Amino acid sequence: MRILLTAVSVLAMFCLKGQNFDGYVNLGNQYSAALTALSGSNGSQYDSDANVWTLNPALLTTKQNPTWNFNSFFHPGEISEFSIGYSRALDSVWPIAFNLQRTSFGTSSRYDAEGQYMGEFSAADHRISAATSRQLSDKIYIGLLMNYTWRRIDIYHSHVFMLGIGGQYLINDYNSIGLTIHQLGLESKPYISQNNATTIDLSLYGSRKLQYLPLQVFLKLQKLNQWNQLDYSNPFVENTIEFTDQEEKIDSRMTAFVKEFFAHVVIGGEFAFGRNDNIYLRFSYDHLRNKQLGIDNIRSLEGISLGFGLQLKKIKFDYAWEKIYFNAAAHQISIQFSPFSNNNQTSAVLPKGF
Repeated sequence: MRILLTAVSVLAMFCLKGQNFDGYVNLGNQYSAALTALSGSNGSQYDSDANVWTLNPALLTTKQNPTWNFNSFFHPGEISEFSIGYSRALDSVWPIAFNLQRTSFGTSSRYDAEGQYMGEFSAADHRISAATSRQLSDKIYIGLLMNYTWRRIDIYHSHVFMLGIGGQYLINDYNSIGLTIHQLGLESKPYISQNNATTIDLSLYGSRKLQYLPLQVFLKLQKLNQWNQLDYSNPFVENTIEFTDQEEKIDSRMTAFVKEFFAHVVIGGEFAFGRNDNIYLRFSYDHLRNKQLGIDNIRSLEGISLGFGLQLKKIKFDYAWEKIYFNAAAHQISIQFSPFSNNNQTSAVLPKGF
């Protein structure tokens, strides 16, 4: 199956070693251009984006205005994604959110065992997501996220059910932290005969809003449960390269630690301008994606994402540009619409600085 995945998407060539489940499914982890522009580093930015619950379900506000979300992601080649979401508060305690997503990987050529052309086949993902949250105190929030994914390659089908658990703690007016455990689940029906385990992701988030600049900075430490396990397969060489041992010489313990640490680091930032902070500029860098998708000894922009946003009363528009490969990039557009609110912001009363 790995050969088919490689034919469908360039990202599959760089999937993590031994993580058969990931494949091309990791394309569908961002439901908003704002999240993509920040590389998912804003997992503790409370009440900032109607789609942020897909990153950390604890960030669903208990006074969420009914909000519709439309998102379209254009990857290189024929790969594209579209999703529609809805979030609101049923009462003063339990907010809910839903999202439907379809990822199409286009068509690929089919050949028989003798190499003769046999037509084409298609591949696609369909995902249903739902989440809810609960406020435990003035500073502590928890949330639960559920995902069901139906994956299809030609005549082969696979069904996967996963859970995500999140939490957030508001330290003070300008600082907050978040914690998530994602992809807790199983592949209930494999493509052929072997069930592949989901790859659990334990991530820690931190955010700080500067007091004298219109800037909020973010830090994400991802896949912390995979410390010293982040290997990647480089299609330009035969052997698997490890982050902590990419050269023949043996690194010192400090050098190995620094390399491993930065393999888990994602940093991002968001500027807010305008009369009511209704214009946004965003940037981020994911070092793991740079190592996975970059070419050795060549400086490139893999892992860098940029974007901007504009809020006009009840409508919010976001755009993101993400470097995928040395000659390819992805573009994403998102629209949030809150028809039954006075403005596009939620009515939750938040601490100063958020």
